[in-house]
Amino acid sequence: MGRKKKITDIRIVLEDILTERITIPDGEGEQTVTTLEALVRAEINNALKGSLPSIKSLFIRARDCRLFTRAKIKKSMMTFTEPTGDAGKIVRMYHQEQAALRRTAEKDGRISPARKRQ
Repeated sequence: MGRKKKITDIRIVLEDILTERITIPDGEGEQTVTTLEALVRAEINNALKGSLPSIKSLFIRARDCRLFTRAKIKKSMMTFTEPTGDAGKIVRMYHQEQAALRRTAEKDGRISPARKRQ
């Protein structure tokens, strides 16, 4: 028979440990669960008690397991359109005038060219 072969891959060791079944106290007695499940339960219990590191760790684990979905950005019900007719002409002329004033101010050094319109 001889000695057991030495395992050098930490993944194998970790998997063996996390899949081992252990007995933990339960509200109604004892329960047999895997080591991984016991760790997750302990982390959840600590998070429920208000432990910030446990809460952070729990959310990171949930995100890594893709338990959260990204929020879908809803389109606005409001649509902005350029005015037409005389009102549109006035608005376009105003924008052209502002752009010309901005270019002049940039040339004179009164404002920096990097400054963007608010």
